[in-house]
Amino acid sequence: MKRCIGIVLLLALVFALSVNAETAWECVVCHRRVQASLGDTCPYCGATRHVHTWQDATCTKPKTCTGCGATEGEAPGHQWDEGTVVQAATCQTMGIKSYTCTVCGTTRDERIPKDMGNHTGGTEIKDRSDATCAADGYTGDTYCKSCGGLIRKGNAIPATGHQWDQGTVLSEATCQMVGAKRYMCTICGATRLEEIPEDPANHVGGTEIKGKLDATCTTDGYTGDTYCKGCGRLIRKGNAIPAAGHQWNQGAVLSEATCQMIGAKSYTCTICGTTRLEEIPKDSANHAGETEIRGKLDATCTTDGYTGDTYCKGCGELINKGNAIPALGHSWQEATCTQPKACSRCGTTEGTALGHSWQDATYTAPKTCARCGATEGEPLEMPVKVGDVITFGHYPQTASGTDSTPIEWIILDRDGNRALLLSKYGLDAKPYNNDFIGITWEQCSLRKWLNGEFLNQAFSSEEQAKIAETTINNPVNPEWGTDGGNATADRVFLLSIDEANRYFKTDDDRTAKLTPYAVKKGAAVVTAEDIGKHDYFLPKHVGNCYWWLRSPGNEHLAAAYVSSIGVVLNFGYAVSNDDFAVRPAFWLNLES
Repeated sequence: MKRCIGIVLLLALVFALSVNAETAWECVVCHRRVQASLGDTCPYCGATRHVHTWQDATCTKPKTCTGCGATEGEAPGHQWDEGTVVQAATCQTMGIKSYTCTVCGTTRDERIPKDMGNHTGGTEIKDRSDATCAADGYTGDTYCKSCGGLIRKGNAIPATGHQWDQGTVLSEATCQMVGAKRYMCTICGATRLEEIPEDPANHVGGTEIKGKLDATCTTDGYTGDTYCKGCGRLIRKGNAIPAAGHQWNQGAVLSEATCQMIGAKSYTCTICGTTRLEEIPKDSANHAGETEIRGKLDATCTTDGYTGDTYCKGCGELINKGNAIPALGHSWQEATCTQPKACSRCGTTEGTALGHSWQDATYTAPKTCARCGATEGEPLEMPVKVGDVITFGHYPQTASGTDSTPIEWIILDRDGNRALLLSKYGLDAKPYNNDFIGITWEQCSLRKWLNGEFLNQAFSSEEQAKIAETTINNPVNPEWGTDGGNATADRVFLLSIDEANRYFKTDDDRTAKLTPYAVKKGAAVVTAEDIGKHDYFLPKHVGNCYWWLRSPGNEHLAAAYVSSIGVVLNFGYAVSNDDFAVRPAFWLNLES
């Protein structure tokens, strides 16, 4: 029991001491500890407890108690900014830079050493001299006008050398003497002389021709030898002039040839006047007294006739035998609805009235009776010819793209009851393939678009039924040998290189314009400004486009195309290019 009481007392003492440690203060006079609960006055000596009232430190003073003046820590010092140049330093004076404390605003100035690179008052050049033709010059040394200091040494300027003019001939060289030429420097006026070698072609006093002889029709001539009049030398030998030969005129007929006599013709040389005679053979067609027809007999519907024999009136000879004229046969007028068949020459009739005699329908009229004008049925449909332009299907063609305008097609070919059609205009702008990769017609995105989206948008179900599915061959590029890929079964396709060359006779025939819709979609077009930039563009090319072919280019990264001036370019263009126009083609079943 006593032990427990002792433990309790010990714990109470420890607790009391800990409480005193936290709530007591030490008197600064007697240095005794005083319970805080007794207040701020020491019960032992009567001194009053002091509590510090701290004022924050400034740039020059530490933390200070406002009551007792006690301090704590150190003054932090000024926080100077980067400073401002108040006065720049020059080559003669020091400068001033002012700094400001960013905390308290105090300022201080510092001297800036003289700046020998800042010469006030500018600079001047001394000892400068220009170069001449024969002597070097000097750019001069650079000095400060204020301090007189040398800033930069100059450089030598090489002598320019004489600039000689084209020279003046003082005396010409001849076949016997050298000449002289004077040159003058255009800068300093200095002169120099040069000798001109003898000129064998400059014969003093000119030249003369000796031994000249004109050619005649039958004898040779000579051009003559050329001599110098000054030195007498032979300059050039002449040449023989061949005899010209007679130049006969067209001749004059002295007497005409007839069926019985020869004729005569005289020819005269237009140079020397010599004449010659030639005989004109008998002319069996020139019968004196002209000709006449004998034994002529007209043919009838049932008897033969005769053209008659041709005789010369002058000589009486038979010139040409006649020919039999077969009987004409009856010239039947077709029976009418009420009259039988009848001969228009002799009136003979045959058969009976035929009733209506129908004429087949034409492209503008139905089936019609030739006799009474009765009609039956409708006119025939106009046949399709190569080169015709027809409309089929609808596609946007205005810039707004909201229209559905009939598409115009050029007929390129006929194969029985089928016709090959190509759009007259570039209808849209599309890349040959969306991605820039090596590809053939079989796999390209343009083929998928033509046989999918375009086919369904441009043609109704009835129109699509008339478009034939065709096996399309894709031959190699004829110039580069690039493989065209597998044959494909297409309803809509592009022309190949071979077809573009085969179906158009000229480059102009191969050119195409664009619809406003294709221009809006980004198709490239030749403008008037392009004519001045490129000499191969002519005014007729304005508005033309570039359009794709299905054949590969020089490699599978390119596809062949037709240029804006109508040239087929086998080398091709990048398949991902998106500003070339599309001209679809297909075979149309005419019977359907």
